[in-house]
Amino acid sequence: MMVQVVMGGAVPNFPRMMLISKEISLKGAFRFTTEFNTAVSWLARRVIDPLPLLSAEYPFAQIMEEINYIPNRAPAMLLNAQSYSLGVLIPSFQNQLFADILAGIESVTSGHNYQTLMANYNYDRDSEEESVINLLSYNIDGIILSEKYHTLRTVKFLRSTTLPIVELMDIQGDRLDMEVGFDNRQAAFDMVSTLLDKRRRRKILYLGSKDDIRDEQRYHGYCDAMTRRGLAPLRINPRAISSIHLGIQLMRDALTHTRT
Repeated sequence: MMVQVVMGGAVPNFPRMMLISKEISLKGAFRFTTEFNTAVSWLARRVIDPLPLLSAEYPFAQIMEEINYIPNRAPAMLLNAQSYSLGVLIPSFQNQLFADILAGIESVTSGHNYQTLMANYNYDRDSEEESVINLLSYNIDGIILSEKYHTLRTVKFLRSTTLPIVELMDIQGDRLDMEVGFDNRQAAFDMVSTLLDKRRRRKILYLGSKDDIRDEQRYHGYCDAMTRRGLAPLRINPRAISSIHLGIQLMRDALTHTRT
């Protein structure tokens, strides 16, 4: 016999000890799977009184550990049950800012037994569209987006669901559901104005990164503050995704520019 199961008398079809050889027959695998699934059903009915399961008489956890049992959540997802998973779209893993955002999301979801499914779209709206549709196929319970500007098809798919939707990093323009962010243009204006007023800087250079709506909003806020004081805006835009290495290069370029 390829699979040996010794049954406990008080528990129907509950395996107490299992010996599995390196080679297992299809018939043996089927028999064990049937008996094991029966044991799983029995366990589910006993969760209201789990204490006996901790005794040596019912070594269920030990058996699960021995066979490397992994719960399959797919059936629950297919039945439109709560999946306890959230979709998160990040425009770039190179930017430390979004790493901090992910850490903040995880700090909340982990405490509520939620898993996060992440996708990176590199500031490309078509890629974001594909990622959104893919995440929706996993029957997620909600989705977090890193911006508010999407393709028409992305919006259609999101509006066709009843999921909670959160858009981050911006509060300008229409929102799909909820938004968490700030006015990028006003933030840049306030920051540059503070530098000009408090620190008496006369030459402030704007360092851009990848061209996107938020970057343009911040640049316009910078221009507003500079022109209000009669100063000419200066900009370096490498049109690349931001990263630590890019920031180093931009700073070097900025220092070179200010000396000329």
